[in-house]
Amino acid sequence: MSALLDVLLGLHGWAAALVVFAFPMLEASTLLGLLIPGELAVLVGGLLVHFHKLPLVAALAAAIGGAVLGDSLGYTIGRRYGERIRRSRIGRWIGKDRWRRADKHLERRGVLDVIVARFPPVLRTLVPGAAGMAKMPYRRFLVANLIGGSVWATVSVLAGVLAAREWHVVEKAERWLTCGALVALVAFVVYLVMSRRRRQVTGT
Repeated sequence: MSALLDVLLGLHGWAAALVVFAFPMLEASTLLGLLIPGELAVLVGGLLVHFHKLPLVAALAAAIGGAVLGDSLGYTIGRRYGERIRRSRIGRWIGKDRWRRADKHLERRGVLDVIVARFPPVLRTLVPGAAGMAKMPYRRFLVANLIGGSVWATVSVLAGVLAAREWHVVEKAERWLTCGALVALVAFVVYLVMSRRRRQVTGT
């Protein structure tokens, strides 16, 4: 994840905007969000705004556009191929419990349910498809999608901008965590070696 972050922070201009757009767009439409949360690229978009590699307006437009388009694609796929997806290998891997949680948010087919589901990572990935499977009217879904996607994307980008102001703190913390992990690893290896020698001496 650190290597991916380094690559993302090296982007600027159209390349940066494309990544900020693509991650949230692919999150629900391809279920990529189950592996890589869309906030990662959107937060990085905020960092790039702070470092003057991407205009704020471009970052917001890319994040909102990707979020809204991705969820609309997820809805369309769910409406057309929903039951087939649930019975597929990836649908079984997702598990009945996750699908049940997504369905629970759509019991009343309310706009508020879709907006709220925009924020938890797993629900954000599954609910658009589940809304399509439930045959929720697209106009109602689109209203919720526009509101939830816009708020989520704006908050995530601005959170990245705020985080960048304390980036030096993050870098120091990362160095200390890395050193701590190395010390812990060395201590663990020493412990294993000493334990093995003790067993050899005692014959156990």
